[in-house]
This record gives sequence, C-alpha cells and structure tokens, in this order.
Amino acid sequence: MRVQSIGYTCLLLLGNVLANTETVQLNFPSLGFQECPYEETISSISLKDKNYVKETFELPIFDPTDSQFVPAILLHGIQRGESYVVKACWSALYPVSIDLLEVTSHISKSTETVPECYTDYIKIVLRNDSYPVLPIDTKVPINITVVNTKLKVPVDLLGTLIYIVLVMVGIGLLDRKINLYRMLAD
Repeated sequence: MRVQSIGYTCLLLLGNVLANTETVQLNFPSLGFQECPYEETISSISLKDKNYVKETFELPIFDPTDSQFVPAILLHGIQRGESYVVKACWSALYPVSIDLLEVTSHISKSTETVPECYTDYIKIVLRNDSYPVLPIDTKVPINITVVNTKLKVPVDLLGTLIYIVLVMVGIGLLDRKINLYRMLAD
C-alpha cells in the first residue's frame, strides 16, 4: 500500500512538472506551387530531410501597448500533404501562458524574378501569468519541437511504441510456457 502511495505521488508531481507544454497537430495541404527561397535566420526551423527538429528560442512577453508585434518563427522544409505536431515547452521558472500558437502560410505574389511561392511561420504570443508581473523586456526560453506524424503517432514515439508492443508480446509468449501468475502468487 505504501509503495502504491509513493508511486501515485511521483506520478502526480511528474505531471505537474511537465504541464508547461502546448501542442498543435497540423495537416499541411498541397498548395500547388513551391516554397519561397530560404535564407537561414536567427528565428527559423529547417525540416529539410528531417522528421524531428527541436530548437530553443528566446521569445518576448506580449506587450499590450504594441499589439501589432507577434513573434514569428520561419518554418522551412515542411513536406506538403503530411501531418505534423508542433510543441512549445517552457520552464516553470517563467510563469507565462501561451495565448496563441499557430502555424500560418504566407503566399507571395509572383514577380519577374520569383514565381508565386509560400512561406510557413509559427506564431507564438506569451502572456504574463504571475503577480507581480514579469518585466516586458524579459526573454523566455521556449523549446519548439516540430515532429512528423505517421498514422497520427509522432515519429519520435514510434520506437517506444514498438518496444512496448514487443515487451507485451514477449510476456504473453512467456506466460504460455510458464504460468507467471502462479509463480508470483507462490
């Protein structure tokens, strides 16, 4: 009984530690034209030839007096027609909430040198969630993870899922040879 209580307490505490996470699942439909030329910037994530990317960005807290500014992170190398999970995680040392986490596509008109193309952005708005409030010039480190999904399961979890299934099958096969329940009862 005591071991169960300790286990439940640990799970409860672990759940509280991991609570600073926002997740969005997205499907990127095909647009029929190419991605705009890409120049690597400080605020960019490239998924070129990758299924999983994690980057840390120092983002400002939303200033209500400057409502026009919304931090955006350039997202490059998305495979159109695929689904992705975008996660934003931050430390509990920074008492903020995410009011907006979205991915938008900006379509550029064609010019003489560049044909019609698109650019994807992740927009994030952080709001103060403490008293006293954090100074507006505070930069909050936010981990942004972009993961491709297959069968609605993020590809970074597929290995773990396969391992769990193999262990369960192994225990089932072992239980057929040796009655584990009787062994545990003795």
